Amino acid sequence: MMVECNPFAQQFLSFGQKLREDLARGMQVKDIRYVLHSKPSEPITYNLPTVSEVGVAMVEDGNLTRPRDLYVVAKDHSLLRLFETDEKYDPLQYPLLFPYGDLGWTYTDVYANGAKYRNKRRMSLREHVAYRLFQKVDDQAALHQGGRLFQQWVVDQRAKCEQEQLRWVAKNQKKLRAELYHGISDALLNEETITLDEGEVLVSEYDRATGTLVHPDRGSGYEHFLNQVGKPLFFQTHTQGVLGTCTSTIRNPWLSCGMLLPDDQTAQDRPDIVARVWQLKLKAKLADLDEGLLGRLEARIYVVEFQKRGLPHAHIVIIVAEEDKPRTREIIEKLVSAEVPDKEANPDLYETVMTCMMHGLCGPANPDSPCMKGGKCTKGFPKPLLEVTQANLDGFPLYRRRRREPGVLIFKDRQYDNETVNQWVVPYNAYLCQKYDCHINVEVCTTIGAIKYLSKYVYKGSDMAVLTIEAARDPSEPRSEPNEILRFLNARYISPVEAAMRILTYEIQGKTHAVTTLTVHLEGGQMVVFQPNDDPDRVLGRAVVLSGDFRQILPVVVRGTPAETIDACLKSSHLWSHFRQVHLTENMRVRAAHSAETAADLAAFSEFLLQVGEGRHEVNRQLGRDYIKLPRSMLIDDPPEEEVDADEVIAPGAIPSGLKRLIDVMYPDVNNQAIATDEYFANRTILTTTNVMVHRINDAVAARLDARDPGFGEH
Repeated sequence: MMVECNPFAQQFLSFGQKLREDLARGMQVKDIRYVLHSKPSEPITYNLPTVSEVGVAMVEDGNLTRPRDLYVVAKDHSLLRLFETDEKYDPLQYPLLFPYGDLGWTYTDVYANGAKYRNKRRMSLREHVAYRLFQKVDDQAALHQGGRLFQQWVVDQRAKCEQEQLRWVAKNQKKLRAELYHGISDALLNEETITLDEGEVLVSEYDRATGTLVHPDRGSGYEHFLNQVGKPLFFQTHTQGVLGTCTSTIRNPWLSCGMLLPDDQTAQDRPDIVARVWQLKLKAKLADLDEGLLGRLEARIYVVEFQKRGLPHAHIVIIVAEEDKPRTREIIEKLVSAEVPDKEANPDLYETVMTCMMHGLCGPANPDSPCMKGGKCTKGFPKPLLEVTQANLDGFPLYRRRRREPGVLIFKDRQYDNETVNQWVVPYNAYLCQKYDCHINVEVCTTIGAIKYLSKYVYKGSDMAVLTIEAARDPSEPRSEPNEILRFLNARYISPVEAAMRILTYEIQGKTHAVTTLTVHLEGGQMVVFQPNDDPDRVLGRAVVLSGDFRQILPVVVRGTPAETIDACLKSSHLWSHFRQVHLTENMRVRAAHSAETAADLAAFSEFLLQVGEGRHEVNRQLGRDYIKLPRSMLIDDPPEEEVDADEVIAPGAIPSGLKRLIDVMYPDVNNQAIATDEYFANRTILTTTNVMVHRINDAVAARLDARDPGFGEH
């Protein structure tokens, strides 16, 4: 089938064909293997993967002039070299995923609805890969059915995206120059200055997490964050399926995704679905916290990390309002539990805690556990048994862990001492654990240690791997010489789920408050970044004018409250205080009036709108301060009872007398065919709020027409 349907299979040799030809000619083919090693001095960054997956190890030697390429051999044995940005790279590298030879991304093409178009807007490689990553309805393509080969494609695409971004940075860095503001000013005072060739070439740091340039003096801003909102109160670790360094089992029941995964696939086969489900779960969890699950939220910070464990997990710090802070042991015990729940009273929570919230046995019973260091558990397990919650000097309380009945507790293939089993429970919130059915560690903290912990994860760098390329040997052959290490590499490790999250541009860190780090400099000493051919006036800065009717035009907040709409306004921004406000003193609409009478009416109406908007208009105190009095001339009244005959019945769709007056004013010449032309109707519009009223107005106007069709639709 491949030879019949794939044009590349008809033109090029497969790897197996080339290998068999070389062996037939007597050539020696040397097998090599890539081996990952841990680094004891940095166990967190250089730990070995704990799951079986296909990852990518990117060697960071700073050399972007050597693009990743692919060599293919044609049927006539000619050699062709393709770079990773070639549209034929994907179908040749992954013929099983693209059996029909579907072309990949190029710099100028875009794909939509199965057709290929010229990409005038230059769709990026990341956007193209994100489009391919989503499986379409009734899609029978082989891409998402490739299993481990699909994992390889995902991490390969992420590596390609990153190389493209870095290549753009390297290509455009030379175009940017940096100089102090007063240095540019001095240069412009020189009459011989024609172009801006002052300053040095700017070399900026590239943030691989977001794909953007960052300032060399960047900071997390967490210290300023704490100065504004106070110390952290709750520290949470939200893990979907990965249960910590000491856990002996992995549970991810929600990750089966039911309808999302076919029967013949597992979660590891679909890193795209894992990333999307994880993002949905995290957003739902953050929404629960924002709604005040643990107290009225004042601030929140979170960081997502991976650590080569197959699935991501998030560290979350929240700060609640002063009146909602747990100050007694009774409140803490309601919010955080460190005990095995009653199996009969709450079987679902019992199942989740025993599966997801139990620290694996360590210490003398298991000295080889990954959490053991220097003969002790780095997490402090087993915890002491206590009848009540007690305070601790490190800012984390000692939670209540009561003794249970003597006996043996057996859960699945694990066995515990029932009397002391609470020593191994990781603190949790019962509601969150039962709702999300996963590992969610919740702790009460009162120090800034949690913030420092998050800062360490944000700026510790990417997951790394020590990689050796070794000559592979057949175990059946005698070993006559040492196994030579061909090369030693220090590489950055990217897992399939992390690659999918980066491609889909999911945030890996976030906070509720914006923190902008301002540089400290003398007057005129701020750094200015520019291009040599830039207009000097533009480089030195121009006034930015923000014009608009802020009284009438409000931002749109989907399903937002009035308070949220006001909070989204420009005047609520922290930058608003830096603007100089200029108030208009003349009403241009009044000035454009055709007569003095019209100008007076417009002026009165404008003043009325200002009074309503500024809260100066008279209110109806009998109904409350939220009701105002409107002039009778603005109302469309229903027909008064005294104007209706005793035998007359008012139909539900009757036209109010006020609306009749409005129609008389808007369409006085509706039956004068000399005046009521197409332009006559096009220049007149009655705006209303509901479709029901639209139909009533249309019927009322149509009833006044002669037996002729004006030819206008409803709007």
